Amino acid sequence: MKHMKKIASFVLAAIMVLAMVVPTFAANHKISTSSTTHTYEIYQIFTGTVVDGNLTSLKYGENAKKGTKGNAVSAADITALAAISDQGSTVAQDQADIAAIKAFVDLSSTPIAKVGKGQSGEASVAEGYYLIKDVDGSLAGTNEQYTLYLIEVLSSDLTITPKAGTTTSVKKIDDINDSTGTAENLQDSADYDIGDYVPFHLTANTASNVSAYKTYHLTFEDTLESGKFDNISALTFKVNGVAITEFPYTDSVNGFKVTKTETVAPTKDGFTVKLTFESTTAGGLLPAYLNSKAVTIDFSAQLGENANIGQAGNVNTFVLKYSNNPNSTDDSEEGTTPEDTVIAFTYKLIVNKQDEGGNALTGATFSLYKKYATAPTGGTAYAGADDFKDKGYYLVKTITGTDKSTFEFKGIDDGQYLLVEDTAPENYNKIDPQEFTVTATHTASTDIDKASKKDGSGNYILTNISGAQVVSSTITLTKIDDNSGLQTNVVNKSGATLPTTGGIGTTIFYVLGSILVLGAVILLATRRRMSR
Repeated sequence: MKHMKKIASFVLAAIMVLAMVVPTFAANHKISTSSTTHTYEIYQIFTGTVVDGNLTSLKYGENAKKGTKGNAVSAADITALAAISDQGSTVAQDQADIAAIKAFVDLSSTPIAKVGKGQSGEASVAEGYYLIKDVDGSLAGTNEQYTLYLIEVLSSDLTITPKAGTTTSVKKIDDINDSTGTAENLQDSADYDIGDYVPFHLTANTASNVSAYKTYHLTFEDTLESGKFDNISALTFKVNGVAITEFPYTDSVNGFKVTKTETVAPTKDGFTVKLTFESTTAGGLLPAYLNSKAVTIDFSAQLGENANIGQAGNVNTFVLKYSNNPNSTDDSEEGTTPEDTVIAFTYKLIVNKQDEGGNALTGATFSLYKKYATAPTGGTAYAGADDFKDKGYYLVKTITGTDKSTFEFKGIDDGQYLLVEDTAPENYNKIDPQEFTVTATHTASTDIDKASKKDGSGNYILTNISGAQVVSSTITLTKIDDNSGLQTNVVNKSGATLPTTGGIGTTIFYVLGSILVLGAVILLATRRRMSR
């Protein structure tokens, strides 16, 4: 927003100042803003009278840098002002005009008025030539950007509307069901097995006015919940979907270069990485190509053995700090986006070993297998001699209960599972392999409070865990009270199950028994006849 009628205005002003033909009287006008976040300073460079859109009878204003307040503007300054070419309305042209006009205004002096946050909503000032700017430092650390300096020939009331672009950020997590292969990407919550690498995505959406900057930086501050992850993968960078494989990076076609600074190197607890953008033209403004573009960092973190189980979840947060002052000469000021949180869940299965009377039994060995749509690298496939052998089951964990009756399989996610009793307690029979599914209900997209693990309505992100039997299963699965997973009782019957071969099973014993009984009856009847 800028109305700088310099050549016509100042040439006419020079004539009026030198001729002093007709006295003129300046009117007052209002400068106002409805913004509740910006505080604007108003600097008066010159006063005068606007005639047919041109500022005449120029005198030095309250904040003039080159002359005495109230005195007529010197011929030399008139000539210098007239030499400033009003090139148009592009950002680059505006910046060039601002740089030239700043030579005539003392920005270290006290402005004649302020409007906006903490001030009156409007100010009354005389007709004249003004520079209007945000108060230095007033937007530091906020999610706001400074307005580009406004240069105005004030001939009527003026309403200041912030037109700075907005920089935003978001963090997302991918979710996948290993058993079905179904993926749900870019969520706010997901569930994974301990040991899995969890995919995360950080996105910075640049401001719509990056082309007003000579230097523009984005600082990604990512935090993984301490102690809950074991490793972190390499970071992958993209600008507008184009991968950056090495730094410094130069895009000669679009006219910018990027450098990377790792303030905090990537570790299992997170990282802080700063990307700085500059023009390929020395001292030039950044290209419009970078306006409103997505700059992304993708990475994966391995869920660790100390991960929180169930409702507590494992939170991951992201804050973006970014250049927010196009008027800055050193790119030192920055804004901060609101913290964004995603959460990774994992669960547990508890198996209680009992006899028919509900008493605890020790001495069993259980293995838990998970069904995979795609075979996991290095996975151990189920090798039992039954119908489950070729159904895609791979070992999760084997637990031997020599002296315990409770078996805890910690760190599983949703999917289909097979519970196998490898060894039964002495004098008891093994159960058949049991198929079941685990289903978890958690909010896929919502704002998350990292402390409470709840959404904006006060509800836990993880709302339910349930288990369902597959056709071959006879066990009953119930939710653990604290919503951390599922549990089931596995009952063994005493005795021994004798092996059989062929296809007739015990039928032959019934047939032979019947024949022997019938033979005994016949023999008994024959003896009675002979004894008569």
